[in-house]
Amino acid sequence: MEKPTLTTKQIKTRLDQLLKVVRYNLDSPTEGICETCRTKHAIKELQAGHFIKRSDLWLKYDPRNLMAQCVRCNHFMDGCQDKAAYVVIKKHGLDTFNQMIELDYKWLAQEKKPGLKKNELIHHYNYWLRKNREMEQKLNIKLIPNNWSFL
Repeated sequence: MEKPTLTTKQIKTRLDQLLKVVRYNLDSPTEGICETCRTKHAIKELQAGHFIKRSDLWLKYDPRNLMAQCVRCNHFMDGCQDKAAYVVIKKHGLDTFNQMIELDYKWLAQEKKPGLKKNELIHHYNYWLRKNREMEQKLNIKLIPNNWSFL
């Protein structure tokens, strides 16, 4: 079977759906934990929060930059940046945190922020598709369409 050909826009649209897997944990298909306030919420109340804002496209799909956050922390408290920083350091280490901050400073100095090339988007797509399929198996739930395949 031939691999499907998707446009860059289609890959980005699917990636936004695939990122929702961040909300799930291995204990429950219906509840998750906000990583910044550490409270339990229904899955539908959790979002894929970003430590470095989504507008920095190089880190938008980077798993080290994503965490489950409740609407309050992610939206109304602008990502709870202090606690989100702690989550990044705890999960991925101080070196990763420093690299992400340095990239953010580098991009702030540029007029136009760099975008991701199609092959980089495909890499992220395949990573997040695999994570979704693994979570579907572990929790016996359906997260994404069966016809989505690796690129």
